[in-house]
Amino acid sequence: MYRSIPILYRMLESLFRYRSLFLISAVIVTGIPAVFLMTRKPSYTSTALVQVVVEDVSTALGDTKGSGSWVTVAQQNVNRFNDWMSDDSPGGFVDVALQQAHLSRPIDVNPRSRDQRLVQLRKGLSFNALSDTVFSINLVWDNSPECEQIVKSLQAGFIERTGQEKQLISAAVVQFLDGELEK
Repeated sequence: MYRSIPILYRMLESLFRYRSLFLISAVIVTGIPAVFLMTRKPSYTSTALVQVVVEDVSTALGDTKGSGSWVTVAQQNVNRFNDWMSDDSPGGFVDVALQQAHLSRPIDVNPRSRDQRLVQLRKGLSFNALSDTVFSINLVWDNSPECEQIVKSLQAGFIERTGQEKQLISAAVVQFLDGELEK
């Protein structure tokens, strides 16, 4: 007899027969995610893009680092930024960038202080190459204005420090060439 009854009819019959079990499962399945979404802390995401201006063709194409693989300019800068982000000593890159962010509650970068906001910053910060010449700095943070200030400050700090390095290299080249011309 059941073979002649369509499957949809049998599903509806079981739904009405075991309606309390259905309602309980429906409340649990929809209730748990709803409670989770309503009680979690708000978080904000901020992104800064850095475009690297390449001066010569060989640099634009990337160079080999001994492994035979090509490394794009953006990836080189991501690696450089990653190295700088590990400099969390007082007066280092992270400390200077966070001071320039002018946060309402400053983040202490001293490893002895073990500031939980610095731990949160390290967890929420990511950076990756988007193309050959562009990389992004991303931060997930619980305070929207602070999130934006931190990312802008890290971006500005990266650009400033890269410019300073290029100036030092240029000054060293000029000094070397002046010495060679005297000889």
